[in-house]
Amino acid sequence: MLHIADSSALSTSVRVERIRQGTRNKVKLTTKFHTLLGYEPPNQTIVVEGMLASNNKLSDSKGAQTMLAGKDLKGYSFGDSAFETYDLIDQTLEQGLIPVYKPTKKSVSKKLSAKARLRKSWNGNHSRLYKDIRENGEVLYGGATRCGLIHTNSIREDNRQKDALLIGLRQNLFTYLRLKVLIGIIRKSHFPHNL
Repeated sequence: MLHIADSSALSTSVRVERIRQGTRNKVKLTTKFHTLLGYEPPNQTIVVEGMLASNNKLSDSKGAQTMLAGKDLKGYSFGDSAFETYDLIDQTLEQGLIPVYKPTKKSVSKKLSAKARLRKSWNGNHSRLYKDIRENGEVLYGGATRCGLIHTNSIREDNRQKDALLIGLRQNLFTYLRLKVLIGIIRKSHFPHNL
């Protein structure tokens, strides 16, 4: 199983007044939606294994750390350059996952760290595997954009967070329905006398 960490912001047309650098401005309210997707290549199945809605102050890597905590996962963990942090890489390795995080252009300061070792192996299979798998994580947000779930008009933060979590629930519902139909097709093809 492959695990893809990603995040996106829910857009909204609701504006509130905020003071930034001494001036009063109207800014749009946003909610960040963090996801941990499970992807199974043979069946091309995507399941939301973890989701978290937060304000913009929670970084992508901290969101991924929160979602990974306490989970018993095996396989590879993918993420873009926002996920290539010392803490997330160490946590990923401790949990038995193989981290494949796109490196940033900034050089590694801790030369003996796991992050430095991963940088050395990036130009081989890791970069090719990342390119092949990473775009599958965008399926969730593409579907949410097409059906209008990526935009919310909720003013209260808790309601915006509930709107964000609907994206993950929708994906898991469609995956469940798809697998249920697939199981029905397999049963009918192997046991035609049950018709």
